[in-house]
Amino acid sequence: MHKLMQYQGSQPLWSSDLLEVMLGMAKHKHSLSPVDYPHAAEDIQRALEELARADGVAADVAVFSSISPWVEMTLLSHSLSKVKKKINITTVDFNVPIIASSRFHLHSLARPELAKRCARQPFQLIVSFSGIEHDGLGRYGDPIHPNGDMAAMREMAACLRPDGHLLLAVPICGKDALAFPVNRVYGPTRLPMLLQHWNLKLRVWDGVAVWGNLSNASKAPPLYANTKCTMRDNYFDSAAYNTAISHQPVLVLQKRGPRGQ
Repeated sequence: MHKLMQYQGSQPLWSSDLLEVMLGMAKHKHSLSPVDYPHAAEDIQRALEELARADGVAADVAVFSSISPWVEMTLLSHSLSKVKKKINITTVDFNVPIIASSRFHLHSLARPELAKRCARQPFQLIVSFSGIEHDGLGRYGDPIHPNGDMAAMREMAACLRPDGHLLLAVPICGKDALAFPVNRVYGPTRLPMLLQHWNLKLRVWDGVAVWGNLSNASKAPPLYANTKCTMRDNYFDSAAYNTAISHQPVLVLQKRGPRGQ
C-alpha cells in the first residue's frame, strides 16, 4: 500500500492499482488498519455492524480527513461483504484526494464546497478517524484556530441528517494534552467538551462494543485506559506519546435534537 501511495503536490493521488490492492486485501481478510492504529479497521467494521442492527445501513457516507483510503476501502468492503449493497462515499479534506478510478463509488470534496453539498443533501453517516485532533493546529494546511476541533464537530453536525450518525476516533487518554502543532489528546476535561452536542451511543475498542454514554467510561475496556500522556519536547520518540495516539476507540455518536434530546 505504501509503495502505491502517490501525491500531486499536497494532494494524495489514489490510483486504480492502490484501490484494487486495498480492496483485495480486505476481501482476503488482511487488515487495512494503519500501523499506528492497531485493529482500527476492524473496530470500524464492528461499529458499523452494531449500528446496522439498531438503525439500518447508511448508503450516503462521508469520510473526513484522509491521506490514504483505508477508511474508505474498509467501508466499501464491509458494504459489499456484509450487506451486499453499494454505498456512495465522499472524502472531505483540506488537501482533497485525487481519485483516479471510476470503478468504485468514491468521490472527493474540498472543504470550501462542503456547505453547499450539505445544504442540498446531508449525509447519513460521517466517519472521522484521527482527524479532529489536528484541526486548527495548522499541520495540514488548515487555518490556525485554538478550538478548531470544536468547530469541526459543529460542521459535521450540520452535514448530517437528523437521524444520522458520526463514527469518531480521536486519541483518548487519562489526561488531556496538546503537542502543538501536531495534535491534541483528549482526556476527562476536553473529551466531554468535544461531545457536548452529541449523544454517545456506544464505543468499540479492540473488537469489544460498550453501549452507553460517558457515564460508562470505566466499564471494560475503560475509555481513559492510559494515564501516561505527558507531551515532551521529544514526543515523537516518546513511548508515552505513541501509546496515547494509538488509543483511539471508535465512538458512535448521534447529534442531539433542539432540546438536547
